[in-house]
Amino acid sequence: MMFKTVELDNGALDVTAGVENPLPLFVLFLVLTAVLTMIQAIYQGLKQRRDQLLKEMPSS
Repeated sequence: MMFKTVELDNGALDVTAGVENPLPLFVLFLVLTAVLTMIQAIYQGLKQRRDQLLKEMPSS
């Protein structure tokens, strides 16, 4: 992250913020996307397994 302040002639401050190197943010986005995709896949698998086990239970 980059922050830059410049004092203007009238005494006000001009503030600029930006990203010097966007690569770490891009990598973080990819990692979080992969983790959330894996969590969703695991959840779906567990949900299907639960439904399968409930169908196999003898009815009372």
